[in-house]
Amino acid sequence: MTEQTPATATRTRGGVRKNTTMDDGIRKPRGPKGKWGFVIDLKTQPAQRCRNPECPYLAANSRSAGFRHWTNGYRLDSCPHCGEGLLDTHERRLYASAVGIRRRVRRWRHAT
Repeated sequence: MTEQTPATATRTRGGVRKNTTMDDGIRKPRGPKGKWGFVIDLKTQPAQRCRNPECPYLAANSRSAGFRHWTNGYRLDSCPHCGEGLLDTHERRLYASAVGIRRRVRRWRHAT
């Protein structure tokens, strides 16, 4: 008798365990006017996060866990929305972009 794996378990493909979450990669366009895109996984990066429950940023972005500032060489003293102090943390960072590759290729071919 074989056991069924739960839906949250990793899938296997070709004998290699593959995680179901998105990491790096290229996304194909969806639909007739879709654009190509890419995602780069920058792994764990230093950040600062506001933990004030009365922060106006939370009122405007209800699904957010609070204002986050990526510390790319400089740090903020306080939250720009509420003025409270920021908590130092390390969080996973993904960079995603939708790129109009087809349009650029058409312009290049037309120009030559």
